[in-house]
Amino acid sequence: MDNWLAVLGFVPIGTTSGTVFLSGVTLLVAVSVVLAVAAAAGAFFTFGPGLRTRGRRVDAAEAQVPEVEAWAQPEYPEVLVVNRSPVPVHDVRAFVALGRRRAKCVGWIRTLPPTGDKPSRVAINADSRERWIEWQGAERRGGRDVVVEVTFRDHTGQHWRRDRTGAFAAIDG
Repeated sequence: MDNWLAVLGFVPIGTTSGTVFLSGVTLLVAVSVVLAVAAAAGAFFTFGPGLRTRGRRVDAAEAQVPEVEAWAQPEYPEVLVVNRSPVPVHDVRAFVALGRRRAKCVGWIRTLPPTGDKPSRVAINADSRERWIEWQGAERRGGRDVVVEVTFRDHTGQHWRRDRTGAFAAIDG
């Protein structure tokens, strides 16, 4: 029983001052270790889950990603987007890949309120519209399709990317 009390810094009467000093240091080290472990655990549970999703594909339910979807019809140079979440999303950017070409940003919406199933049109810039029309006449005969990807920022400030397969990934803004 005396050893257990000594670890906590309680020193029996009649000991030397050097023993009292060492017992106090032992208590200080023990308390510091406990506080450091508690701080590390708190940081992991506070920041760890968010860091683990960055760059990794997640489903909307897992990360509580706003349900944003974008698509296009190959016949007409137009991108439609819906926001089925209850909160607006911001900086919605539409990327279109024509056939086998690399996806390029064709337009954006500053703020997209909740739309339900009613789509909103993305304002497509003139260069993208012209490229799309040229592609329709020349390459569309090859049976290749129009693929749309979308990026956006949710109400917490997190940026997301929904790729051509429909998978979400957290991205750096």
